[in-house]
Amino acid sequence: MKAIQLLFLRGLLLSVLFLTSCYDGFNDDIGGASGQDAIPVKFAVQMPDANTSGTYAITEIDENDVATIDVLAFVPVPADAEHPSGYAFAYKAQVSGTGIVNKAGYSKNEVKEFTVTLLKKAVTQNFVLLANVRNQVDALGDIAPGADKDGLLKGLVFANAGSWNANNGKADDAPDKSYDPFPMWGEVSHVISNTTTRITDGKLLRGIARIDVVLGDDVLSAANFYLEELYIYNSKNKGCIVPDADNLSGDKATAATLPAGSINNGTPLFYEIPAAMKNTFERSVYLFEAAAVAADKSSEATCLVVGGRFGSDTQTSYYRLDFLKADGKTYKDVLRNHHYRVNITKVNGRGEGSHEEAFNTVASNMEAQILEWDDGEFGTVTFDGQHYLSVSPSNEFYFPRAAGTQSIYLKTDVSEGWKIMKITESDGTTANTGWLTTDKTTGSFYGTGEANVAVNISVTQNNP
Repeated sequence: MKAIQLLFLRGLLLSVLFLTSCYDGFNDDIGGASGQDAIPVKFAVQMPDANTSGTYAITEIDENDVATIDVLAFVPVPADAEHPSGYAFAYKAQVSGTGIVNKAGYSKNEVKEFTVTLLKKAVTQNFVLLANVRNQVDALGDIAPGADKDGLLKGLVFANAGSWNANNGKADDAPDKSYDPFPMWGEVSHVISNTTTRITDGKLLRGIARIDVVLGDDVLSAANFYLEELYIYNSKNKGCIVPDADNLSGDKATAATLPAGSINNGTPLFYEIPAAMKNTFERSVYLFEAAAVAADKSSEATCLVVGGRFGSDTQTSYYRLDFLKADGKTYKDVLRNHHYRVNITKVNGRGEGSHEEAFNTVASNMEAQILEWDDGEFGTVTFDGQHYLSVSPSNEFYFPRAAGTQSIYLKTDVSEGWKIMKITESDGTTANTGWLTTDKTTGSFYGTGEANVAVNISVTQNNP
């Protein structure tokens, strides 16, 4: 089997590197239903993917950590007052620890495999996949067969007061490294019969949003500012594990799903930024979803206050940054499974003297662009410090021994677009002998205006 990886160069030019590997993984730790209608089924589920790196934070592998998986099975029933969702609970299966393995050939552990026992039924079953929320599922007790799907899932709430434990301020290889895996959710529907052995179209979405704060090229060139502190105002201490169906488009969140009641953290979240991350503070801030507020409710908006050193100042300055739509006035939701990259493009002068003053001063001497995307939609995302290039579904993909074609999608915010510079063998220099081709012309630009462009990649038969 051929494994192919895209490598990205500064300026968002790309080359193609080819590796060869054969793999097959299986784990026999199973759990779930029993009886003559029970059958073991192996799941392969896709994890969210966003390829940026940090030094004093968790890694992408950590972000994809899955310690437990609960599978709740539902069957269709007539929609009525008792079952407004049209689905009733049937049974559940659980797996944890060594029963969850990383699919071979994926360097960032972005595909998980596990086997559970399901029940054969003539109808299409709906399987709700829940990762890292075993305590919350167990807290439901013995789920009554026939329980309505929506009513049941609304009871799943994850609580985390204060900052998320994301190894903040520690090196990735520190002996006391510590982090908490993220709550995740996904759904997939299938008919389970005697011939069912695998389900491979599962996909998990994180129940939290990730916030990165970075200095853009102009600020780095001016050398007049560096990061020291970060505060998050009006963050939430709880989040719904499963989003409301009305707040989804496909498997992408379009609006925040919030638990009932008061869910604000009582004080702003505080992050002391290590010197090693003074230009790029990433993989450290993770938030539950938050709903937008009206334009005249700025004191209630979830927002950032950035603290840093401006010019030759000896004191920290503070600047407020908001999650706003393109008009620069309308607040927007902070959404699950979304990545918000706050790119500080200009610092025009010193800020406020305290984070409280900055929070109460909407206008500031700092300009920033907040890049937002869904981690499940954009696949692997690479930055050059100011611009991004996304490759979906991933920058790693696999071909069987037979000849074939696969499609990937590329998207960038560089005005000229992107182009393929060269296609090489695994050493990065030897020209490809022709066993791989694309339907794009090498050296030509594509994807202006952030267009999502399909690239068809074809390979000849692999004869080892």
